[in-house]
Amino acid sequence: MTILQFNALKKFKFNQTSSFVKRKFLPEDYVFVHKIACNLGTSDLERARKAELIAFRDRQVVERREKQKQKAAKQAEKEALLASLDRVIDVEDITSTMKVKDLDNQLEIYRRLVGCVPPKSKLKNKDMKIEALRNAIRVFQAQEEDLDSDAVLSEEV
Repeated sequence: MTILQFNALKKFKFNQTSSFVKRKFLPEDYVFVHKIACNLGTSDLERARKAELIAFRDRQVVERREKQKQKAAKQAEKEALLASLDRVIDVEDITSTMKVKDLDNQLEIYRRLVGCVPPKSKLKNKDMKIEALRNAIRVFQAQEEDLDSDAVLSEEV
């Protein structure tokens, strides 16, 4: 059953068309309605609706793929930017004269190196960003010291 048939049947039941047809229709009316129904059936309305639905879904797929390409390009651009930046190594190098964008970039670098950096949405102002960056550098340095001491211990054994 097509959607058109389903809708026609629902409307037929809702409008109580059946009682009207039984009371008022003559044999020529039945022939006329049957002829109209056959014409509608051969007019390929259902095929056109399905083609339109398929075209719509194809457009959605193309749009999604385009968005994914744009997202991947934006991510690659961000990766290239972060790769080109010099990482701040010492806590003393961080001052309040640094721009917020530079702080955000440094935080993003350390966010990938150390897991303890809070998300950007949690760092509301410049002072919070500076403190988070300082903490991230301290944690990173502590991790490097642990790795160095583990390497020295493994060489001694």
